Amino acid sequence: MSSIVNILKAQADNHTRGLYLYPGAANTKPTFLSYASLYSQALTIAAGYKSAGFKYNDIVLLYMSSHEQYALHYWAAVLIGLVPTILTPLTNDPKQVEAHLTHLKTLLNPRIIASSELHAHLECIRDNSEIYSPEEILAKASGKVLQESDINSTKELACLMLTSGSTGNAKAVEMRHEAIQAAVRGKSNALGLTSETKFLNWINFDHVANLTECHLTSMYLGADQYHVPGAALLTNPLDFLQIINDQRINFNFSPNFFLAALLDSFNRELKHNPDLRSKYDLSSLRRITSGGEATSTKMCTTLIEQVFAPMGAARDLIVPGFGQTETCAGSIFNKTFPAEEIRSTRAYAAVGMPMNGIDMRIVDPESLKPVPEGQIGELQISGPVVFRQYYRNEKATRENFTPDGWSRTGDRAYMSSSGCVLAGRDKDSIITNGVKYFSSEIEYMLENAGIPGLMPSWVAAVPYRPEDSATEDIVIFFAPSFDVAKDVNGLKEVVEAIADRVVMYCAHRPYRILALPTEAFGGKSSLGKISRNKVLKAYDAGAFVKYEAEQRLALEELRREQLVPPESDLERKAAAAMAETLNLDYKFIGRHDNFFTFGGSSLELVRYKNTLEKYLGLTEELPLITVLRNPTPATLAPYLDRYLRTQFGEVPDDADELYDPIVPLQLKGSKPPLFLIHPGVGEVLVFLNLAKYITDRPVYALRARGFNPGETPFTDMNTLTDKYMEGIERTNPDGPYCIAGYSYGACLGFEICKKLEAKGKEIGWFGCFNLPPHIKERMQQLDRVEVVLNLSYFLGLMTEDYAHEISPEMHKYTPEQVVEHIISIAPPARLQELELTASKLLNWGSIAENLQALARGYEPKGTVSNINVFIADPLAAVAKTRQEWYEKKLTPWKDFTRTEPVFIDAKGAHYTILAPENVVDFQSKMRKSLEARGM
Repeated sequence: MSSIVNILKAQADNHTRGLYLYPGAANTKPTFLSYASLYSQALTIAAGYKSAGFKYNDIVLLYMSSHEQYALHYWAAVLIGLVPTILTPLTNDPKQVEAHLTHLKTLLNPRIIASSELHAHLECIRDNSEIYSPEEILAKASGKVLQESDINSTKELACLMLTSGSTGNAKAVEMRHEAIQAAVRGKSNALGLTSETKFLNWINFDHVANLTECHLTSMYLGADQYHVPGAALLTNPLDFLQIINDQRINFNFSPNFFLAALLDSFNRELKHNPDLRSKYDLSSLRRITSGGEATSTKMCTTLIEQVFAPMGAARDLIVPGFGQTETCAGSIFNKTFPAEEIRSTRAYAAVGMPMNGIDMRIVDPESLKPVPEGQIGELQISGPVVFRQYYRNEKATRENFTPDGWSRTGDRAYMSSSGCVLAGRDKDSIITNGVKYFSSEIEYMLENAGIPGLMPSWVAAVPYRPEDSATEDIVIFFAPSFDVAKDVNGLKEVVEAIADRVVMYCAHRPYRILALPTEAFGGKSSLGKISRNKVLKAYDAGAFVKYEAEQRLALEELRREQLVPPESDLERKAAAAMAETLNLDYKFIGRHDNFFTFGGSSLELVRYKNTLEKYLGLTEELPLITVLRNPTPATLAPYLDRYLRTQFGEVPDDADELYDPIVPLQLKGSKPPLFLIHPGVGEVLVFLNLAKYITDRPVYALRARGFNPGETPFTDMNTLTDKYMEGIERTNPDGPYCIAGYSYGACLGFEICKKLEAKGKEIGWFGCFNLPPHIKERMQQLDRVEVVLNLSYFLGLMTEDYAHEISPEMHKYTPEQVVEHIISIAPPARLQELELTASKLLNWGSIAENLQALARGYEPKGTVSNINVFIADPLAAVAKTRQEWYEKKLTPWKDFTRTEPVFIDAKGAHYTILAPENVVDFQSKMRKSLEARGM
């Protein structure tokens, strides 16, 4: 039996072609992994699998942090007859993650290989699962290399691919060797791909658009493939053009939503840079296939005429298509786009005609008889590239296939002169930004979210494609338990709560959220179900125009009543940048409106910053933390004013007066807010990972003084804690207070809690993240060089071991020379992520050294009502083991609390407890600790 192993073995001696792997954005340097090296490394990893006891046909669930690790471990598994299965991205909702992973554990019973930093995401199944890191598998190889005679590729099944993203009960599609090979041959022939084609991919390996459309097809041809992290291009779509220009890319797959984002980013940049087109040469670009959702004719033709064609690309380069996981990605292609679409004024592109290896038919779904051209029927497919069954799911397999063996796609379609045209779906699914979600799952999530004012069982989530939209959207209909005409504030709260939950669930804000009386839903079935189709048809027919207009006007009126318009020019520019970034109406943005309340995400925050820089005409980057900590036009404007003055060499003399320690990280939720005090480095970026998991209460961080131009560090701890307490009280005047400090920040938190209690305020919860009460001795050990080295490995610029190794040598040099050495050896991608230069690191080191100096004579006194101590592995300089650290250093906290202290074991070391690999575990334990204190 022919196997995809032959695709790799055919390239086993190819040292000149392979994978170019970008660590980050376009300005990072890709590393090269030749096909020959991929083969030899995969053989070594496969030997590790065998040494670890993996057996033929074992399912291996892969969850990696890079394209390179996925490629190596995918092939290592295939080489010895294992069944690699790639885990789809997990959401930020712990309950969803647990349900999804538990289902996969039951369905697949897999052995799991996960990057070390991702292990914490799998905590809920750790107790009954085998979980290895790539490093552990490599160590088990012990220098062994798999021999040719050990390669076992005789079985029919090559791998499994999961459907439906990370929500609900995913199905596992059986990907056969025969189907994959038929697919790569079919794609190559249909799209004119050769060994000289350069492929660009930014999709993760869990999607067939990467695995088969890019990785396997380019390998089959012996062509080069370039992989870029998706987050890099989604943050800055213009990097897509830069990489095409730099690497002379010929082929790419990008869904419609990304092409729309590219056009939007290009037009925004063009306003500020009229010569933008001269920056890129796209004459190498031959094909962009696009699928996963309908392709907008208007958007794509605009993109071609305004972006691609003027920079040298062909006008027929966009190839809309159809594909599923079940068809090994794209299998039907429209190679004549956009000519017929323009002639027929069709809003969305036809998906075209099938490639070799697949047949299609459009039939009446009941009789299975073909429908005439132009008439809508059900699209069904058959052929060598189409899957045969879902793994261990006979019911889903049976439902998917017709009695005569054709696969039901779930899509309605009709035939035109340019081939198949999709016309909606039969299944209750919503595809937004290329990701499929199921209506029933969104409805279930909302009904179980405990939203006050939402009537149980009266929620409908339906797919909706607004005219000229780049992607399918979501409309939520719900029945309120109150009269919306009499309680507009109540309506506003329910709508915002629904929006928040949907954003958290699928990272997308609904297009509309509409309250309806129960009778408007058209009744329920005998089983008590709402007909989504009936509701959507009524909406399309205009039956709900009255409700929509009344609610929109009422909410707009409420908004106008509450709106305080921007006052200064800088406030207006900040509001305009916010409106542009979030596609909002400028007139509805007030000076006190919060970027995050409007649904701004971390990705959009970067875009907001970039838009602000353009509006202000800045030549240097605005610090991201400035935008993060000032999410309203009113709070941001003074900082923009000061920043602009410093750009012209003016150092403000009122910097210390303008300083505010409070940095809002997350503003949703009704529980008492959580205040997180910076560690000894003074900065609060370390809390970003934690804040995104806390959605039931606002989260604020406190940042040290001295980072902004003109600011001077505090000269004594009493003044510092007074200023921090003032910010906390201003944010939450009445309490109760939930305050935590990370490392050094815990001693500051202890002092602040005592001061608040002295004023009669309630401390509901005080958290100490791995700091003992007595720190004077440690503070006295840290001189300027040690502080900078500590700061550097805290920031991930070097390892702790390396910092200790170079410490004696570094003490021979000036601080400036030490910083220059650190910058020279630090990972470029990390420096870019932190926007860090030598001068910024030097200033940061001065701030950190000043903070240490404040505590060199510190002795804790007095007590607080409660303390909750999170224990991590100690620094090598302070204790040999965690047990010693706990018994000798942390237990003395019992002398400084009026109730029994609670000690909580956290995963990780002192500087990594909030790192991505540990934060899921940490936030779970912190939530429980807060709940135990009634907070």
